[in-house]
Amino acid sequence: MLGACAGAQVISAVQARVDGHFPSARTPFPVGSDFRWFGAPLRLDGARAALLLNGAEGQADLRARVPRTVAKLSRGRGSSAVPLSLLDPDEDPAALIVTDGRTRWPAQVVPVANGETLLLFSDGLPPANADLRIVQSPTVQDAPTEKKTICFTAGTLLDTPDGPRAIEDLYPGDRVDTRDNGPQEVLWMGLRRVSGARMFAMPRLRPVRIRAGAMGNDTDLVVSPGHQMLISGRKVQALWNTAEVLVRAQDMIDGVRVAVDHSATEATYLHVLTQHHQVLRANGVWSESFHPGEADLSHVNTAEMEELLDRVPGIDTDNTAYGPSARRCLSAAELAILRHDGPPRYLM
Repeated sequence: MLGACAGAQVISAVQARVDGHFPSARTPFPVGSDFRWFGAPLRLDGARAALLLNGAEGQADLRARVPRTVAKLSRGRGSSAVPLSLLDPDEDPAALIVTDGRTRWPAQVVPVANGETLLLFSDGLPPANADLRIVQSPTVQDAPTEKKTICFTAGTLLDTPDGPRAIEDLYPGDRVDTRDNGPQEVLWMGLRRVSGARMFAMPRLRPVRIRAGAMGNDTDLVVSPGHQMLISGRKVQALWNTAEVLVRAQDMIDGVRVAVDHSATEATYLHVLTQHHQVLRANGVWSESFHPGEADLSHVNTAEMEELLDRVPGIDTDNTAYGPSARRCLSAAELAILRHDGPPRYLM
């Protein structure tokens, strides 16, 4: 059962006590600990429509104002707003959850400037100055690593021997067309849902939209930031002595033809694994299949991870177990070299 108190609200972690102490830096909210908070919250869903912040500008404004407001929380002043569509009341496996034994209150843990941490309760606050228990500890978010989230999004059409099919309609055993090796069997599929609240807390999870026409595609293609796209051309050949390379969607962003998708209120990411790393055609654009050795596997749930290890034994400890990438993968710096004298061919 979720908290009955309506309205999204936030408190600072400095207002919380865990087993009678400030939350620790290493394990701030361990499961089984007592939780109590005090002071005045900050409402994020102001009643007046004029307060609602929409799109990229709204999110940027909120993220800029929340740190300034934190200092006012203990005095009960300050106000801001964020679209409620950004907040997902469903329990997130990475959320902090506290309970009084009858009601559960999930919260997103949001790091902000100057080392401050906010607790964002999307379905109302638990009672202040009450003894609560932590029943789920949030996943500790380390600094971003070179590991990528390699995913298509729901609704993407992949070319198959039977014609284009929505990725969410594919299952292990189905076949997809590949650029190098013809039809190949899908060995494993993974799924990750990212709520609006989680994307707000961690903007790096927000998808990238490659607009129609940017790469010869007739429709928009939406992928995870770390998903790699195939590019080619004379400059590619001259610089790296190869006809084709892969580049991350996030490194292609120009704000116009390739942009962060600020319109997304949530994202459903899907992985497609074949026997070897392949180049697939998605919405008319060549891009990569899932490479578990290059991917961030920390978000793969236990059941899916067991299935993945059945297909690729040892991939959890040896990132070379799956084999090489289908193409050379450019870094952001290498792509910048390619783009230094104007848009490359794929954005012409």
